[in-house]
Amino acid sequence: MLAMALENILLRYDNYCTSLVIHNLFILTPRFQALLDIYTIRSELGTVNGQTITILGDLKNGRTVHSLVTLLCLYSVRLNFVAPAALAMPSSVVNAARKAGVPVTICESLDEVLADTDVLYVTRVQKERFESESEWLQVKDAYRVDHAVLSRAKEDMIIMHPLPRVNGMLIDPYETRPSTDSCLRN
Repeated sequence: MLAMALENILLRYDNYCTSLVIHNLFILTPRFQALLDIYTIRSELGTVNGQTITILGDLKNGRTVHSLVTLLCLYSVRLNFVAPAALAMPSSVVNAARKAGVPVTICESLDEVLADTDVLYVTRVQKERFESESEWLQVKDAYRVDHAVLSRAKEDMIIMHPLPRVNGMLIDPYETRPSTDSCLRN
């Protein structure tokens, strides 16, 4: 039954980025998605402990990232929160992570933390969360993950994204590159 509610797309970029992981949960709660995200990290990297997890994008409004951080506080991880000031992780979430003993870095530039990142969790900037379209337009393209970004990342870094995918990721899950083997799994 879970398989009917969940679409898992896993695309391997051998010699480039080990895997691109995208989750789309149609009827499941953010808390349940956080469990699946933990499972994915463990499945892909062998463990959650010891990983540096960078969460990028709309951290203020993203319910999935708030739930994920709550679960990650049960592990020995490092957290990086990357967002424009207007979309920063709420202080209550940051404080809870720090109180749990999790090292937290807050910054506005992905380049500050990308080289040490094991898991890049990319969220979309949600247009519906803004009072005006002009406010949204100012930040909608602030963080894009493309092949240029991946070229500066660890080879075995995984990318996770709760769909829908709007502007945040410019990597086509169906795209293949010469010299890259890809595999699609459901």
